[in-house]
Amino acid sequence: MIKYENECVGCPPEMGCIGEGCPNRNVPYYYCDRCGEEIDAYFNIDGEMVCDDCAHDILIEMYDYHKLYD
Repeated sequence: MIKYENECVGCPPEMGCIGEGCPNRNVPYYYCDRCGEEIDAYFNIDGEMVCDDCAHDILIEMYDYHKLYD
């Protein structure tokens, strides 16, 4: 999941605020859909954004499922 944070740095008055167009107003942070940990990179598996550890667990589950039922 992606959460957006307002990280406004309070630009000096002489620079002027560009409002919603400022990249500091909507900074994306990524979180694993399975464990909820903040992540820098993610895998998209079946529409879920997951971290390395959760991706590993999902792939093991898929492998075990197919091993049993194929």
